[in-house]
Amino acid sequence: MDPKESGTLAVLQSVHEMFLRGIGVEHVDLYKSDEKKFIVLKNTLLPPLASLNGVGETAAAGIVEARKAGKFTSIDDLRSRSGINKTSIAALKEHGCLDGMDETNQLNLFG
Repeated sequence: MDPKESGTLAVLQSVHEMFLRGIGVEHVDLYKSDEKKFIVLKNTLLPPLASLNGVGETAAAGIVEARKAGKFTSIDDLRSRSGINKTSIAALKEHGCLDGMDETNQLNLFG
């Protein structure tokens, strides 16, 4: 068996065991998730930002550092303060981390 396949099988077995024991997995949270480590909550695990495909460790570290200054006012604000790229933004959007966040801080007076 390919080592990658045996590693994947081990992860699937671990996840199956978690669910059998009533342990769930939360969605990645822009403000609560660590950059690289899972956070153990009461009956769930909170995955790290870097666990999202498209959000690397550098991007995750940038988000964690930028959020220390407060909430992001828009996706543009997140991008400029954290230094993350379009790929990371797309991954965060795809996983619902940016739901309800405006694209820009600009007001549309005619729309």
